[in-house]
Amino acid sequence: QKEYMKNILTHVNPYTKTTLAQDPAVVFIDIINEATLYFMFEKGECAFETDYYKNLWQKHFNEYLLKTYKDRQTLVKRWNQEIGKIGIEENEDPSKGNVLIPVYYKNSNYSLARIKDTYKFIHDFEYAYYKDMENYLRSLGVKALITGTNWNNPDFGNDLVNAKFDFL
Repeated sequence: QKEYMKNILTHVNPYTKTTLAQDPAVVFIDIINEATLYFMFEKGECAFETDYYKNLWQKHFNEYLLKTYKDRQTLVKRWNQEIGKIGIEENEDPSKGNVLIPVYYKNSNYSLARIKDTYKFIHDFEYAYYKDMENYLRSLGVKALITGTNWNNPDFGNDLVNAKFDFL
């Protein structure tokens, strides 16, 4: 995506002799148009269509859990506090990289702690990506306002992420 943005924004207009990055006619840039990094749907399916990206997403989630909780035992204490709710499954272990990231929690039986940690991971991951892209765009000389996406999905906190940028 960086190469794509660079090619578009640093091209010099032969008539105005300016790049789109510096053109005052460019009012804003949204890094991803009408989507998010993960674009989750109500029935649980996710925009990641290939195993490569699904596995990468799960890998990042498990790394996040290990960084946050250090080991499975600590995660069990955090997630398995609600009777009748699913915290961490018997076979799940972040050190093995097999803790699933359910893509949709509405009407699920997961513990509130698991849901909160998953949403925090999604928020932090998306914010880090958008922030990296914002910094890159600014390094190209972009003067326009920048936001992560114009997609609004309050279930996953897109507005909370985008509120940290120039506009919602």
